[in-house]
Amino acid sequence: MALTITNPTLSNPANKSQIEANFTDVTAKFNAGITTADISSTAGITNAQLANSIYEVVVNLTCGAEGWQAGTAAGDLLALAAIPGTSGSDGTYTGIAYSWACTDCGAQTGQFRVEWGYFDATGVWTVVSTPIAATTLTALSATNETPGAGGATFTTAFTLATDFTAANQGPRFFALVMATDDATAMSTAGGAIHPSILTVTLKLKRTSGLRT
Repeated sequence: MALTITNPTLSNPANKSQIEANFTDVTAKFNAGITTADISSTAGITNAQLANSIYEVVVNLTCGAEGWQAGTAAGDLLALAAIPGTSGSDGTYTGIAYSWACTDCGAQTGQFRVEWGYFDATGVWTVVSTPIAATTLTALSATNETPGAGGATFTTAFTLATDFTAANQGPRFFALVMATDDATAMSTAGGAIHPSILTVTLKLKRTSGLRT
């Protein structure tokens, strides 16, 4: 609501009731709260001035038995998730934590990892960093074909630049990668839970991420 003053022009000399009425008007306005209509489009409020300028996103990478088992070798990409960027600097995302779940951990020596990178001009996968190092698919019990789960916060938070202005670089991706296979993880049978699935979810945050 607009701020309306009862006595925009005071008598000379001003009397007590006029001044008190104006103070009451101001108090009522701020007690009611500032609204969008009260803020100019040219106010120039910055992200740093906002109490909640940080936002979080999650990125999921999921692989089925066909992706893991069908001729897959160590180093092969199992799933991709793009983080779109603009042609200029698009800011950064910082890793917070991750979780994984697998419905068939096999003999529990199979491993996955998560890489951050891009395809170069010749189509070669190029690794920029490895947010999640080789991680063993440890089951909830010692029996083959049983599910497992895990996760952690990042002991060293990683920062991801999403722009792709450098020569021969395209959009950036997370890649779920097979690190090692034990020949029983993610088997077609799938154990007690069907079908065989490996999924990894990363939580990221973007500081001062709001933009026009």
